[in-house]
Amino acid sequence: MDIGEPVWPLLQPPAQAALARAISDRGRQMVVNSAYRTIAQQLILFNHAQRNRCGISIAALPGLSNHQSGLALDVEDAAGWEPFLERHGWRRLMPQDPVHFDYLGSGTKDIRGTAVRALQQLWNLNNPNQGLTVDGTYGPQTQTALNKTRQSPPSYRVGKDSGFLRGFDTPSKNNHSSGDSWDLI
Repeated sequence: MDIGEPVWPLLQPPAQAALARAISDRGRQMVVNSAYRTIAQQLILFNHAQRNRCGISIAALPGLSNHQSGLALDVEDAAGWEPFLERHGWRRLMPQDPVHFDYLGSGTKDIRGTAVRALQQLWNLNNPNQGLTVDGTYGPQTQTALNKTRQSPPSYRVGKDSGFLRGFDTPSKNNHSSGDSWDLI
């Protein structure tokens, strides 16, 4: 599999196993252009799509993309991969996004709200006078806050001493430990 530099190679375990079977069935290398996305990455793509920039014509609002759950891929040669991916639980659900496939098999969790909740908590920790409602819903208040951080990134406190990451199993591209939530593709 060929994975582009900006791609986070993370999928939920059932999606990763189904992808491996599809690749094995076709017997060719797959080129993945997008897999897991952070909420910030999704916002950048969404903003570009809204302004018709960088050739991006479609992107879901952050908190609504299956890329944020480790259940979506964008691939090259999508038409060639479609029968192999579909045989293993992947579906092309949006005709207007022909390179995009969502995994619809069992054993997965919708974790999109977890990323939004984490962002809201981090924002509140570092902006106590501009608190967000921590509800896991990506609404106008959260979008405004995230867009503000993009314009003038603050120095955020994150880590064991901040209290923010307590209880979170944070996947990391460079320091990955396979658990029940993520597997590298």
